[in-house]
Amino acid sequence: MSPSHGGGCSTQRLVAPFAGSAHEVIRSLLAVQAENPGQAEWAVAARTRRRDPSDLAMLLDQGKVLADPRAAADLAFRLRR
Repeated sequence: MSPSHGGGCSTQRLVAPFAGSAHEVIRSLLAVQAENPGQAEWAVAARTRRRDPSDLAMLLDQGKVLADPRAAADLAFRLRR
């Protein structure tokens, strides 16, 4: 483990190898939490090779990912079963 990258960084996909898609990020993390959709799009994109925030928006539009606003003031995004 590199001193600049804690073991959790790999697990969280914050360092290479990055995920191939937003779907892969959410599946591997089980859920992504953010205070607003823009933050969630950024958080997911930062963990993918393409770094495209629109990937999460597309999954939401297709109904493949759910935005669950039940958490206090946050949104939690998870894959639809």
